[in-house]
Amino acid sequence: MVAHVIHKLGVNFGDHDRFVDPETHTYNPIFFELKSLNDLNDEIFRRFGRSYYGFDWLPKDIDYNIANQDLEDKIAGFIEEEFPSDAAIGLKDPRFCFTLPIWDRVLNSLGFDVYYVLTTRSSNSVFESNKKVNQCSDALNFRLIAHSVLLAHKFVDGKKCVSIRYEDLI
Repeated sequence: MVAHVIHKLGVNFGDHDRFVDPETHTYNPIFFELKSLNDLNDEIFRRFGRSYYGFDWLPKDIDYNIANQDLEDKIAGFIEEEFPSDAAIGLKDPRFCFTLPIWDRVLNSLGFDVYYVLTTRSSNSVFESNKKVNQCSDALNFRLIAHSVLLAHKFVDGKKCVSIRYEDLI
């Protein structure tokens, strides 16, 4: 919902035809998530030797030095290919809670003035939604929420950021 509002304000989230498939993910008809962006974040997880649903640790800042030049070049190429050079762009993927330092470094190197929108939602609502979608264990979904919230707040601390509570927006 937050992405819909931001999009209506003129932020470009990319080609809607390349968003996550709404036929496959019927619980949310428009994610504003590019499949190719999700794939890049999954590649970052693989470089950590992890996956989104197996990312059960809190990395240290030094751990983000794993991004070597070829990965940063892929991210830069994705940005340049997907978006017009003069566009205000939006990138959305829950995986950013874990991969944000790498994206932040690349976006800044490309000259973007980076702003963050930190969207929060009732932990119970997120837990129930994730459980329905990913069908993973309660323990894994609890860890996923805890790690996501901790890392998201850590990574946007001191940056240009607006916090939006989903329930208040509704």
